[in-house]
Amino acid sequence: MKFSPFPTAPNPINKVESHFVSPVILAIIRVIFFLYTFAVLIVQIVLNYPYAVIFYGFLTILSYYAVILYFLISSGLSLYYVIKKRVPWEKRPWANRFITGLYIALMIDTLLVTCIYWSMLFSGDRISTPLRSWLNISVHALQTVFMLIEFALCKHEWNWKYPPVVAIVLFIYLAWALIVYVGFGFLVYPFLDYHNGKLFGSAIGIVIAVFVVICVIMYILHRIRNWLGLKMSKE
Repeated sequence: MKFSPFPTAPNPINKVESHFVSPVILAIIRVIFFLYTFAVLIVQIVLNYPYAVIFYGFLTILSYYAVILYFLISSGLSLYYVIKKRVPWEKRPWANRFITGLYIALMIDTLLVTCIYWSMLFSGDRISTPLRSWLNISVHALQTVFMLIEFALCKHEWNWKYPPVVAIVLFIYLAWALIVYVGFGFLVYPFLDYHNGKLFGSAIGIVIAVFVVICVIMYILHRIRNWLGLKMSKE
């Protein structure tokens, strides 16, 4: 078989059906997640409007946009499937590849952001009000919870051809964060100070290690989820 660097088109039904709940329940959950994450984003934008340029230097915020985009698209696809009784994007393999790639990217990125934030960056004295506490938990924890629930319920398959692309995107983000530092004098994350070579190198090494571990764990979890789903369908 000839090797192709491009992933095969996934089964289009996987994005709108679940092993464990009905398409209607899946659609409702996705809509709720979209509305919640969108509301959080609006509040974030209002509070951080004076710092808009620096605000978009944070990986957390950029990934949050991607989470909103994912739940917007997946909600629309689920609602279409429930209402029209037809599989959306059935003859659009590129679109199915895109939504699967976005799903895999977010499974990696949200877990990566959450692990790094709570282990390396969190400081309780920065949270001054209940509103900011809610925003902090929503952006740095709940988005990961939402994606894990999505993983448990959906039928998206894991494909090893996507993680290298995700890694490239993360390196592009690293370049963007350094541009923000050089251009605006704002250090997005303390460990990205390239003047401290030891800290910078160690941090990048840790991020790469966590990235690999997350990919392996998610691959195993997808295999387990599919096995459980098939077992339940036969009972």
